[in-house]
Amino acid sequence: MTTEVAAAVPALRIEVADGGEGVVVVRVAGELDTAAAPALCGALDDVLARPGGRACVVDLTGVTFLDCAGLHPVLRARAAACRSGRTLTVRGGTDRAVGRLLELTGLEDVLVWRVVG
Repeated sequence: MTTEVAAAVPALRIEVADGGEGVVVVRVAGELDTAAAPALCGALDDVLARPGGRACVVDLTGVTFLDCAGLHPVLRARAAACRSGRTLTVRGGTDRAVGRLLELTGLEDVLVWRVVG
């Protein structure tokens, strides 16, 4: 089952899907910046509030722009997942929109980061 989360920012699309075996996948596409960050915070909060999940995958392969404000919801969700005994994995594409910011901030070693593509 896939649910599209209505983002208040037209340049952002968020989909929440069941990945099977207790894994929820949150797919994000578009520009993830200061204006879009609250929508992702809300979607990740909802996912992590669900009972019974064991893992969350934040799929950023569709993100075309990411700044530090846009990265904040992911870090916040990672902390919440850790507190509840869950894992949070970030998936990114081979373009540099996400990977470069993680590299510059040193977070590629903090987040469980997977490059797809």
